[in-house]
Amino acid sequence: PPPVTRPPPTYLPPTNKPQPPAPKPTTRPPPPPVTRPPPPPVTRPPPTYLPPTNKPQPPAPKPTTRPPPPPVTRPPPPPVTRPPPTYLPPTNKPQPPAPKPTTRPPPPPV
Repeated sequence: PPPVTRPPPTYLPPTNKPQPPAPKPTTRPPPPPVTRPPPPPVTRPPPTYLPPTNKPQPPAPKPTTRPPPPPVTRPPPPPVTRPPPTYLPPTNKPQPPAPKPTTRPPPPPV
């Protein structure tokens, strides 16, 4: 087969050669300190309200006391009237014993 021809690489392949040391940045002298003039004093207009004082306050007015309301009296409810029952209510009287089944005499022997 014909030999494979590759185009030359368009980049430099990595090499294992030691790299030269990076150039050190040039040292500049430190900048002079920035001096700012002091800020002007803050002037506030006088308040348009009275500032709070530490004077003792007068006691708050007590609420007016009303007499207690009279107790509510309701008429007693009417008695409940029930119609008489249409059945005999159960009684606690002892019941007569149940009748025993009658026993037949044994059949005569054959």
